[in-house]
Amino acid sequence: MPSVTRKEPAPEYHRITVGEHWVDLRKVEDLTWADQEAWDDAFDDAVTAAREAAYDPETGQRRNILSDDGVTMVPVSPRPKITPDMVRKRRDDLLTSLIAAWSFDLPLPFTPEVRKEIPRAVGAALAKALDPYVEAFSDPGPKETTEPSSDSGSS
Repeated sequence: MPSVTRKEPAPEYHRITVGEHWVDLRKVEDLTWADQEAWDDAFDDAVTAAREAAYDPETGQRRNILSDDGVTMVPVSPRPKITPDMVRKRRDDLLTSLIAAWSFDLPLPFTPEVRKEIPRAVGAALAKALDPYVEAFSDPGPKETTEPSSDSGSS
């Protein structure tokens, strides 16, 4: 069976330039479902841990802890505690997916280790450049619509 090669146009990138350095990011329009899921899943462990801490697995009842006043018992919050390390990991995972090329003599894909080699100004520009991506992940997208069928069911 002959193989079929599909010719697609070369991808276009969003270039960030800071001084003599540049970084090419995939465009927001090129985000995939996998990108969305990776973004959504980034805090799953924290959410799971918070829920497990808040509810007794045997009874399903909400657990209580001693409040800050040292006297009153209050329910354990099922909301996760999002730490700065978690936010950085989420950002780094996104950069790993988005960075297609750069002017640095560093290997791709991006890893947290290479942050040590990237100038602060470039890092700040990259962090700012992520705003439209974060906005896209927060957008629920178009609502599904169901077209009424023209078939009335009778023949």
